[in-house]
This record gives sequence, structure tokens and C-alpha cells, in this order.
Amino acid sequence: MTVEFRGTIGDCMQRDLEGVSEDMCVANAANLMAVRRIGCLIVYPAGQDPQNATIIGLVSETDFIRQVMAKGLPA
Repeated sequence: MTVEFRGTIGDCMQRDLEGVSEDMCVANAANLMAVRRIGCLIVYPAGQDPQNATIIGLVSETDFIRQVMAKGLPA
């Protein structure tokens, strides 16, 4: 079965973004993602006002999983 979706990225993307400072601890970021039921967070530099900050990256659930697996930590 083939399913065609002719929408755009704009049709699929989340517009209510959540951001965190790069110095936030991983556990707090993961908790925020769980509470908000989102899969990634935008990251801004430490010490910048979030409303006017430059985005320096993204962190996702997959990033957290890979870090845990890479370090051999219990899941």
C-alpha cells in the first residue's frame, strides 16, 4: 500500500517551540520534554535572554538515547 502526502513541512511542523539554555542539566531537559510531550528542544547560549537568543542547536530524545547507549548506562 502506498500513501501519498502532498503537504509541506510547514503543514507538519510544530510552531509552539520550547527552548532551553545550553547549561541546563540533561535530566531537567528530558523532564521538560516529557511534561510537554515533545521530542526536541531548541538550544540557546547560556546567559542569553530566551526571547532574543540566537538558536545554537537542537537536542532530541534520540540524542539522549544515543548518549545513554554510548556510555553503557542502564536504560
